[in-house]
Amino acid sequence: ERVHELLGRAMRETRAAIWSLRSDVPGPRELATSLALAATDAVRETGIALTVDQAGAPFPLAPEVHGHILFIVREAIANALKHGHPRAISIGLTFGPDGLTVVIRDDGSGF
Repeated sequence: ERVHELLGRAMRETRAAIWSLRSDVPGPRELATSLALAATDAVRETGIALTVDQAGAPFPLAPEVHGHILFIVREAIANALKHGHPRAISIGLTFGPDGLTVVIRDDGSGF
């Protein structure tokens, strides 16, 4: 079982590394989809409920910003899984006049 867990983690980390090296990061209107795919991959086989919500009209983001947001969300989810043992994780995107707000919440044990 431990070997299976380690192999799964190595595969997720390899996918994340390859994703971060890609030059064809999806456009800004696909940010919610990109986050949903990354988050779904991260919680696969855990039984954790996942939601991704978007509010507001998406606006253009530089590809580097898109990539950084994906990385940050992946790290937040990895930390929640490792330390909080949540039953549910939600990701919220709000495109507003002053910028983009990303909120990641979970019902885990916290710090």
